[in-house]
Amino acid sequence: MIQLKRKFEGIIVANLTPYGADGRLDEASCRAHMEFMIEAGVHGLFPIGTMGEGINIPLEEKKQIVDVLVDQNRDRLDLIVQGTCINTEQSVEFARYCCEKGVHAMALITPWFYPYDEENLYRNFKAIAEAVPEMPIFIYNNPDRANNKLTVKLYKRLLGDFENIVGVKDSSKDMGLFQDYVNEAPKEAIAISGSDSLFYLSLCAGGKGIVTAIANSHPEIFVALWEAYHGGDMAKACAIQNEINKMRSIFKIGPYASAYKYAIEKRGLTFGGFRLPLRDLTGQEKEKFEKAYEEAAFIKKWEK
Repeated sequence: MIQLKRKFEGIIVANLTPYGADGRLDEASCRAHMEFMIEAGVHGLFPIGTMGEGINIPLEEKKQIVDVLVDQNRDRLDLIVQGTCINTEQSVEFARYCCEKGVHAMALITPWFYPYDEENLYRNFKAIAEAVPEMPIFIYNNPDRANNKLTVKLYKRLLGDFENIVGVKDSSKDMGLFQDYVNEAPKEAIAISGSDSLFYLSLCAGGKGIVTAIANSHPEIFVALWEAYHGGDMAKACAIQNEINKMRSIFKIGPYASAYKYAIEKRGLTFGGFRLPLRDLTGQEKEKFEKAYEEAAFIKKWEK
């Protein structure tokens, strides 16, 4: 494995993408949101992923997002960019661009829609890894979204064949699989959970961090769990996880990801909505969210 210059651990936010009224990237909101998360004590960002609408963003616009984030970040947070595009050729081009711009690592979700066999997947990851040999790469497993699963066998093969493939980001919600990723890989490989509801359990299983959606609006609660766990207060960490799970049920109101964006504005930030085919909350859905949000009084203590 290549020598890493960054830890790639802790609270890594699956940051959402803000759009203005014209449907274009809202750079000012993007920058302000990053500063909000840095002030709260997070450790990294994971842009252009599932929550960031990466599958719907054209390649040139992805490059624009990278430019803004790298410029605003100034190496303060670990920047792990989701790099799989509509085909391998574009993925290679984007990976090279990210490498040139100073992105710290890439995460590559399995190509989606078509049912690819393991040789398909291996050749795809091989082409990208060989194009940017000095770029740390995480393989991103999200079979519910991508329709293709990263098996432990393929993961081990990739770790063995490419020094710059350094770990896995797993959003399968399968703790047995996550434990296998940890236990059957070399000790230095990094396993990161992508499921907010399993943060505490993934740490207990040997995970190094969380790529979290809720932390877009409420990073404080995740930082607190991380600190409690590493401070040895397991009872407190478990209690915080229970509160995260309650928040998660509220954030599931409405269509995919919509409440997560709406919640950012609850923290006093301006943050634009979605572009089709995704959509914002309707008025009725906002009322339902507001009611559940207000009734969950515990959330207020994480907004100080």
